Amino acid sequence: MNQNDRLARFAEEINKNAEAQCKKIRSKTERATNQQIAEYEASSKAEFESRVDYEIKRLQMETNREIAAYRFELRQAALAHRQAIMDRVFARAKDRLLAFCEGEAYAALLRDCIEKLCGAIGEQAVIRVCPRDLALAEKLCKDLPGVLRVETDETIEIGLAAACNENETILLSDSFDSRLESQKQEFMAFSGLELEA
Repeated sequence: MNQNDRLARFAEEINKNAEAQCKKIRSKTERATNQQIAEYEASSKAEFESRVDYEIKRLQMETNREIAAYRFELRQAALAHRQAIMDRVFARAKDRLLAFCEGEAYAALLRDCIEKLCGAIGEQAVIRVCPRDLALAEKLCKDLPGVLRVETDETIEIGLAAACNENETILLSDSFDSRLESQKQEFMAFSGLELEA
């Protein structure tokens, strides 16, 4: 074999060796690149999922706040509407009771009320009436046993009476005002105007 053939073979071996080395390097580079891409994809996916979770939770909290505010506004509007209905109903009832107190049948009802209150007190009673009814109550109580005195009570605006014993340890009210007030809760319960939490 001549020197040219040897050189050609040597060059061929070097090329083969270089090609094998290049192939190994390419393979290693490809594996490293693929590994880096996979790691990047995994970290990007995890970051994306974390960001999505964060955004979903943030939006849920924001939505829940908006729903709570909307419910609060609705509840406030419902309460205001309910109060307006109650005010109208009880204002009408008060007007009718005041009109009744101007009629002839009122005096007999007031006398019955005072008699019942005196009986319930069980001793000398102080009868309290609205300022408008003072003269009538004094007239009705002149011949009633158990009445110590008659006086006005500014808390009674509509009519009928309240009573107490002399030292005010027993207090009873049977005024139209107290009756009307006691009807409010019952009215709410049976009119469908009660609001659930």
